[in-house]
Amino acid sequence: MMNFANVDGVVVSTDHWIGGQRVSSARRFDDRSPIDGTLLARVSRGSAADAGLALDAATN
Repeated sequence: MMNFANVDGVVVSTDHWIGGQRVSSARRFDDRSPIDGTLLARVSRGSAADAGLALDAATN
């Protein structure tokens, strides 16, 4: 499942980019504007397994 947010008219993924592909997480967190606290996006919250995938992708 791909997740997206609209940032100033540009659609961007809120998932991880690991090993050349988007990786979604079951857990997410709120990304809020530092100006007024409005919700900007629900972003993938990385797990230890996600970090391991990223490390493997970066070193191989």
